[in-house]
Amino acid sequence: MDAAIYTPKTMPAKNRDKVMVEFEVDSTAIAMANLTQVKVIALHYGLNRAVETHHEVVAAYAELLKTYKPKNVAMFGISGGCALLHTTLTWLPEQKLPLPGAVGLISCTGSSDPGDSWKAYDGLDPIQSTYLFPVRPPRRLADLSTPRKPGDPPRTPLEGDIPKGYPPTYLLSGTRDMSLSEMALLHRKLRNAGVEADLNVFDGMWHGFDDDTDAPESHEALSDLARFLTAHMGK
Repeated sequence: MDAAIYTPKTMPAKNRDKVMVEFEVDSTAIAMANLTQVKVIALHYGLNRAVETHHEVVAAYAELLKTYKPKNVAMFGISGGCALLHTTLTWLPEQKLPLPGAVGLISCTGSSDPGDSWKAYDGLDPIQSTYLFPVRPPRRLADLSTPRKPGDPPRTPLEGDIPKGYPPTYLLSGTRDMSLSEMALLHRKLRNAGVEADLNVFDGMWHGFDDDTDAPESHEALSDLARFLTAHMGK
């Protein structure tokens, strides 16, 4: 796993002890560094959400904690990066590591939690619709009827319990996002666990629309995310 570090040209003194970690999409990391005036580290996990990748994320986070207080760290991820982030966060207590100060979950994709929107919006989502991938095998659901191996992280965003102290979370999706059901269910799961969880659904928007710099909704969504994360970091 490699990383790219984006430091805003203007960074107030109050933000120099803060950092954000983003999963995979450099353009979003750059936008957030500019919007928040906080250093952003983009972790490139190669779209691989295996157990080994979770260990790599934990190692990177542990290294970051040598410099930054947990409450001054915010994390956000998109699509598979969203799923990797959330499943790693729920696993952190088992790794004897503290949770960060704030989280952004954008259009999580889970291998076994597709929900109604995965069928209803197939053909409307320009990113995930199956007609775009005629040679890709059908989505195979992980067998959750058997317990996960002891010590392994959750296999999907909806598997496992929400740990005590899970940080305030901003969730983002669109009405044409095939992963909308997963986000709605995850939002309820977080709320039912007593987490401050803010679900934002943009009309007519698709999977990962926030990465489309030509869409005004993208700027609005990332500005919302930036405000949420910076408001909760350091608390």
